[in-house]
Amino acid sequence: VPVSLLLEALEGVDTHGMNIHPKILEVVDYLPSAASMAGEHDTLADLSPDQEANFHRQARALLEKPGSGGPFGGPEGEGPRNTVLSEALERMAEPDEEPFSLEEETLFLKVSSHVRSALYDLLEQASTPEAAADCAARLVSLVEEDLGMGDWESFLSAWEESRKVAAAARDKRPWVEECMDKAWGSAFAPETMSHLCLMILKQGWDNSGRLVKLFDDSAAAAAGPLVDALVEEDNKSVRGVMLNLITRLSSHTLPHVLKKMSDPRWFVARNMLTILQRMGNPDAAAEARKQLTHAHPKVRVEALRTLARLDPARAINPIVVFVRDPDPDVASGAISVAGLVKDKAVADALVSLVSGGRKLRSGGREAAKRLQAVRALAFMGDPSVLPELFKVATARRLFSGADADKLKRAIFRSVESYPPGPAWNDFIQAGMKDDDPEIVDIARRLKHRLSKQELQ
Repeated sequence: VPVSLLLEALEGVDTHGMNIHPKILEVVDYLPSAASMAGEHDTLADLSPDQEANFHRQARALLEKPGSGGPFGGPEGEGPRNTVLSEALERMAEPDEEPFSLEEETLFLKVSSHVRSALYDLLEQASTPEAAADCAARLVSLVEEDLGMGDWESFLSAWEESRKVAAAARDKRPWVEECMDKAWGSAFAPETMSHLCLMILKQGWDNSGRLVKLFDDSAAAAAGPLVDALVEEDNKSVRGVMLNLITRLSSHTLPHVLKKMSDPRWFVARNMLTILQRMGNPDAAAEARKQLTHAHPKVRVEALRTLARLDPARAINPIVVFVRDPDPDVASGAISVAGLVKDKAVADALVSLVSGGRKLRSGGREAAKRLQAVRALAFMGDPSVLPELFKVATARRLFSGADADKLKRAIFRSVESYPPGPAWNDFIQAGMKDDDPEIVDIARRLKHRLSKQELQ
């Protein structure tokens, strides 16, 4: 009975002038023999008329329709077996409707492999774009099921085989490749991206060459879903894999990253700006400038950092303004960015911040900002600011209390980050007479380094 029903279903294949390949008949032979060997299935002859009619309908649909509506289940999300093929197999199970056993899942995967092989042959013979599209859609539907059942190896192998078939037909039948690309586009959903990135994480980059190549070869189709997957991914380690892939495929992912900047969630905009920094594409600087007025302070700071990396010249004025921002988090963020832009206007703004006009108060944010500015200036390393810093370090009106002492030490300590020169002499002379032993030690080191420099 199964053979006659499936043979009748196979008649629907010849809708575009394609011949039935012998491998499809292997599937027909395999189903009843596997069912009888398992010893757990009823034959179709034992089914009720309604069950038999339903199996007939689904067997025909197997070879006439692309399959389910998504990579992990049908329209109602009933799970990875919600497709024409798996429903047909379930009708062969015991009436108690228990979940699939390991043997039954193995049967499903083997049948899927047989049908997939047959579809490759039919795709190679497809004489029209319509025929190729039909085969490609059916093939990808089965492949999505394999991935839904955790068989990523079959997913990957099917992708590689599809590329070979498309390449072989490229000269005489270019529509085959176009149809394959379109069909595979539906398989690259965000869920699929998360699954494949998890596989890379488990295997390690060095052992994931085939998976990485899949992303390289399908960059246009995978770019959007990959960015979407990153936004929703909870696993930090998987996000790291996604970030690396998005950066690697930047020529394709950049438009999707820019599009995500309009997401109402502030952390999404901030994360997209971080990706733009990693990409290093100067064309994204315009988007960074736009985000300088974002409502959330963390996004504004990240936009400033992005601009400093992509277009330093345009970041100068915003930095000068932001270091004086009334929001202490924005001001602190701007100071940390200032060290990336080695410009005199920025240096002058930081010196002005260090000198201030008020006495330092213990535990205040003002003291923390000045210490941060001193470190930023040291990172920039412009010796022209040293005379002004010396004035601050020796201005008694500023120094009273622990925070003032910290600032003075920080200034003396920072001098060692600047190139040796005449400006060191003032710090050496004042430091040797200071009451603070740490400052005296710094002055001695400065004197020793300056002596060696003069001898050279």
